[in-house]
Amino acid sequence: MIFHIYKLCYAKVKYFDQHWDNFVPCVYNWQRGLFKETTLADMEFIKHLSTGIVLDLRNLAKINNMKIFWHFVITLKIKN
Repeated sequence: MIFHIYKLCYAKVKYFDQHWDNFVPCVYNWQRGLFKETTLADMEFIKHLSTGIVLDLRNLAKINNMKIFWHFVITLKIKN
């Protein structure tokens, strides 16, 4: 449902569904200046567990070119 709210395309939703074990939902705690793990219902960001890269769902939704998205996915795999 969260992916629908942020209007992620089917390919992105399918990727995250198949690889969700590599990610954790997060919110930004502005008082402490850090990302905090949260429930799926509250997430605003996704943290890639092995690299620590935090993805903003709003920016992820702006990627319209699937070649760019797959390049990003490959980059995550290389950094593992």
